[in-house]
Amino acid sequence: MAAGVMSCVADLLCTLLPIPIIMRLHMPLRDRIGVVVLLSAGIIVTIAGVLRTVFIWQSLISTYDESWGTYPLWICAAVEIDLAVVGQNNLPSTFNKLTSFDRSALVYQR
Repeated sequence: MAAGVMSCVADLLCTLLPIPIIMRLHMPLRDRIGVVVLLSAGIIVTIAGVLRTVFIWQSLISTYDESWGTYPLWICAAVEIDLAVVGQNNLPSTFNKLTSFDRSALVYQR
C-alpha cells in the first residue's frame, strides 16, 4: 500500500517538476508549450496509478474474495503501464508534429 502511494507521488513529481525548468529554457515559446503539453500527459498515468492504489486498498481491506476484488486492480495496473509505454514511444514523433505546424497552410492564397 505504501509503495503504491510512493509510486503515485513519484509519478506526479516527475510530471510536474520539469515544467518550470522547461518554461525558462531559451527556445521558442511554441516548442516550450509543446514539451509541456507532452509532459502533462503524464497526469493520465498518475491518475491510473492513484486508481490502482485505491483498488489495492479495497482488495486488501474491504473484500473477502481476492480474485473478484483484484480484477479492477490488474486492469488499472495494465492501463498505467500501457499508457506510460505508449506515451514514451510516441514522444518524439508527437513533439515533431506539434512543433512543425505549417502556418502558411492557413493563409488563403489565390
